[in-house]
Amino acid sequence: MKKLCFLFLILSLFLNAQTEKENIASIEKFQKELNTEYLNPKESPLRGDNLKNFKKHPFFPINLKYRVTAKFVKTENPVPFELPTSSGKFKQYQ
Repeated sequence: MKKLCFLFLILSLFLNAQTEKENIASIEKFQKELNTEYLNPKESPLRGDNLKNFKKHPFFPINLKYRVTAKFVKTENPVPFELPTSSGKFKQYQ
């Protein structure tokens, strides 16, 4: 029985480690894709010198300890509101 419990403990730790590696790989992939998007003049929200001088986003080191798991709940009948953009214009959101 002790061997079975020990095996179960080792197996669960191994599976958890794989999940952490997959999570980190997923985050690294997102960061790489975001930097690639910002470097592409056709996709980047940056213009002029901001685009020319952009090298990469200064991401914090990945630490899954600070990851938040949340449930998204869509608001029924949302009230539109205006939010200023970096260009000084206003954009309507819900």
